[in-house]
Amino acid sequence: MSTERALRALARQVGGLSDRLGGALEDLAIETVPALLAAAWGLSDIERRRDLLQVDGVVGELDLVLRAKLPSGAPLAVLGEVSARLTRNEVDELLRSAR
Repeated sequence: MSTERALRALARQVGGLSDRLGGALEDLAIETVPALLAAAWGLSDIERRRDLLQVDGVVGELDLVLRAKLPSGAPLAVLGEVSARLTRNEVDELLRSAR
């Protein structure tokens, strides 16, 4: 096997591991973040899910959309992005999309 083919195969394997890790982190976040926020902020009527967001014709996935009520009864929405290595540009883009 040539070095170039071996590197391509290795890149595919690393990409697969990254996808699996990302999926596992998303599953963990959608289970734990609502419970942590409920305990810390006294939330009630919690709904959690993944969702799609379309901005300027571009569709993106939100890893966690949490809707709940604060103790005062005021509604709360939390948008979450899960990443093993989140960059500042990704955070900035999520904030731009949420406006």
